[in-house]
Amino acid sequence: MQWLNTALIFSGGGIGAILRSLMTQYPNHLHSSAITQTVIINSIGSFCIGFLWELPLSMEIKCFLIIGLLGGFTTFSGFSIEFLQFLQNKTWGIGFLYVISSVAFSLILVWLGNRLHSLLF
Repeated sequence: MQWLNTALIFSGGGIGAILRSLMTQYPNHLHSSAITQTVIINSIGSFCIGFLWELPLSMEIKCFLIIGLLGGFTTFSGFSIEFLQFLQNKTWGIGFLYVISSVAFSLILVWLGNRLHSLLF
């Protein structure tokens, strides 16, 4: 069973990454920014994650669609579903702390990684 889920995540992730790549190439013809493309892709993916999460689907289908396909398509599928779980459990404070700390740490660490690269090269 574990191998099947792993294979489903792998194949779904590949398809999701290809879809993301295709969607980021198409809007370039419309002169939209990379940020706009990311927001659109992540918004579509988050909506789909929220919708699919509540459906009575087997774990195999959820692995393929949510973790694999939408994980490869979006940049924060796990982040979105974890935040949804905080909201569903009515742990609002922890949920918003999770959002703020995740975004803050990501931004700080991307800046630190960039600074380290500048120092080394």
